[in-house]
Amino acid sequence: MSDLALLCADVDIEASMKAILARNQSLGIPELEVEILRHPGHDPGVWKSSREILQPFVSSADRAIAMLDTAWDGNPHPNDPASLEQEITSQLSIDWGDRAAAIAIEPEVEMWIWSTSPHVSTAIGWNGSTADLKYWLESQGLWAPGAARPADPKEAFERACREARSPASSALFRE
Repeated sequence: MSDLALLCADVDIEASMKAILARNQSLGIPELEVEILRHPGHDPGVWKSSREILQPFVSSADRAIAMLDTAWDGNPHPNDPASLEQEITSQLSIDWGDRAAAIAIEPEVEMWIWSTSPHVSTAIGWNGSTADLKYWLESQGLWAPGAARPADPKEAFERACREARSPASSALFRE
């Protein structure tokens, strides 16, 4: 029996969650037995068929989570992540009751990367400090001065990686 069946929309969310769950002690949570699945249909697939994908785990997992980004073409609730989560959670509850939920990351998992941690610039391979990276992103019009994070976190991530000549891969999300 596993603690959690976790459905991820893509490899970047999967890598992020693996990294988070591997640091359970620093987060003050118990070690979890997790069955991680990646939906081949990405974000729209999680929206359309989370129930079908997670249903086989109803009797072998205590809880289920479906995770997706909100930034995708065709999102029926593009400016309302709570409604997207509710719609998916409602479908999951048919089989799982109150043991399942959806998490819609607004706008996408790259948002989680952008913090003041010095590890961000190091992981990207930036030759300089996190402040230097933020300044460069501001100079490129990718991060508004005074904003907590870039308006388009994915574009900022990809451009910073290109500038640092570092591949924008899921390995960076684990880092």
